[in-house]
Amino acid sequence: MRLNLSYKRIFLILILIIGIGVSIFIILPIITDEEPYFITIKSDEHLKIWSNSGNGTIENPYIIEGHHITIPENDFDVYDVPCFPENSVISIYNITKSFILQNNHIVVKGGCNRVQQYIISISDISVPFRIQNNYLRGGYGGIRLHNIDAHNSIISNNTIYYAGLTISNSQNISFILNQYIYSYSQYAFQCNNINYIQNHYYLTSINIRESSHVLVYDNIFENDETYSGWSRLTLWESKYCTITNNTLIKTGLELRNFDTFYSSTIVSGNSINGKPFGFFYNQSNTMINSTIKYGQIKLVKCYNAIITDQVISETSSPLMIENCTKTTVTNSTFSHCSWAGVNIKSSVNTSIINCFLEDNYSGVEGENSYGIIIKSNLFKELMFGVFLKTCTLLTMEDNVFEKVDTEIMSW
Repeated sequence: MRLNLSYKRIFLILILIIGIGVSIFIILPIITDEEPYFITIKSDEHLKIWSNSGNGTIENPYIIEGHHITIPENDFDVYDVPCFPENSVISIYNITKSFILQNNHIVVKGGCNRVQQYIISISDISVPFRIQNNYLRGGYGGIRLHNIDAHNSIISNNTIYYAGLTISNSQNISFILNQYIYSYSQYAFQCNNINYIQNHYYLTSINIRESSHVLVYDNIFENDETYSGWSRLTLWESKYCTITNNTLIKTGLELRNFDTFYSSTIVSGNSINGKPFGFFYNQSNTMINSTIKYGQIKLVKCYNAIITDQVISETSSPLMIENCTKTTVTNSTFSHCSWAGVNIKSSVNTSIINCFLEDNYSGVEGENSYGIIIKSNLFKELMFGVFLKTCTLLTMEDNVFEKVDTEIMSW
């Protein structure tokens, strides 16, 4: 049967419409980002609504997974980007059921210009939870955990770029096998029973302050921007902490405790640039010589210590002397660090003799100390050769300063 002309025209128009539709279907991109941008869970009912499976028990927790969220940049000519409700993309608080956040992909390119912009914020809960296998990028605050008391809560196997971590007033949380890249500082403040195990920190630091029973074990801290100050592992005024078997590359380990806390701290097996971290506490007549080459040295409450023939570089603070009496440092090199080559704090009768101090913020820094002798040293390429705060009885003899902005600063 032959079609007349009008039928032919209709048939051709239908084919054309179908063809255009198929072309559009093929050409248009698949939209994977979700709207709304934010997930707020503030009750068990909300948790149930957002979950993919589970019933909220410890054995069968609710699972929230598979979300792909991108917060675009703040370009008001193009986007009308909302601000973060409660400063986070995912907020979970005041719930009584267990949950898992997993396999989510969240990128924060913009949002409000607030001081803290969190990707995930969890607070005021006392049930176990897990955050695992997520990709998180951007957001100044990254992850915030506050007022958590949840046994066996675990944050593991996450990849986190340009996003920090703040954990406060919390306990019983473990961070295991996470990768942090350019992730600012990871703060733990007034926390108990926190574990950091086998994480990789690249240009990222951990700061633990006013906390107790913290374990930092078998982590890697890496920094290829020499002595930039990033990637440090710092312990402040914390007790019953264990810092062991960590690897630090072009960065350093900082112990900043009061005397009452040092005795409860276990520090062992840590390496700085392939050399051991030397921690000497409450020792007398200690000889530190070329038998062991250290990557970093910390002396606390020591009497009559002699340090000689050490070469320490590319770390945060090569040699730290705190609350010590009669310390002699000779024939050693301290270079390429983010702060002072030799740091003297609250100590008496410290001598720095025939040492080479190069390319640091300052060569020798002293604070609240008495009787410092600095003799026959070479100071080179420094902002300050000797920087002293509230120190008395300084003796300077036969030192050489090359390319030093200020040879001696004392106040």
